[in-house]
Amino acid sequence: MRFQYVQFNEVREWRGAPAARVAVVDDECENGWIWMGREHVRLNIRDFGPHPALVKAAQMYGMNVVALVALHRSNDEVEQFYRPLEPERVNGWWSHPDHPSEEELSPLNMEAWLNVLGLTYRIVSLENDDSPGAQEARKAYFENSETDISAWDPQPPKNGNVWQLVSIHDTEDGPVAVFIAPAFIQAQLLENVGSDLISQAAAIIPAKGNE
Repeated sequence: MRFQYVQFNEVREWRGAPAARVAVVDDECENGWIWMGREHVRLNIRDFGPHPALVKAAQMYGMNVVALVALHRSNDEVEQFYRPLEPERVNGWWSHPDHPSEEELSPLNMEAWLNVLGLTYRIVSLENDDSPGAQEARKAYFENSETDISAWDPQPPKNGNVWQLVSIHDTEDGPVAVFIAPAFIQAQLLENVGSDLISQAAAIIPAKGNE
């Protein structure tokens, strides 16, 4: 299940109607868009995770996003967002199904979104990397214009964090690998969010948000 933020209609909110317009992409049913109220946003984050579009909708409603992330993480009945997966690389490329593309989220917004999730990230560029196979993949991609970079085995930063590979994709500057890890301060906040905030997220939060 994927979501795309479309708009927030303040007139509809003033009238008491669902005001966040979100497109839904699901392989198992016909795609389309729906109007989401606070309760819809809360339930979708709880069950499907803090997708960028749902986080944006929650922010527009003025909801406590950190509490909503904690609500999702406390839900043992669903697959956790950014769950660890073994990369199934095709010609060297791969992206975690929960990782947004640059078309969905700009690099600047990516950092802000990951911070809300209690995560930090690092980008490793093939052009400047010395990981195993990087030189071979660099020659294939930049000199021979080949698209197979399977030789490249990008390594995470060596700073003690537990890094998780979430994407190997192409950019205007060539292939990059993206790693994520818990951001210490925000992760502590999420761990210590407490039952009161989770209970708050379990109800419709009445505060209103503005862009």
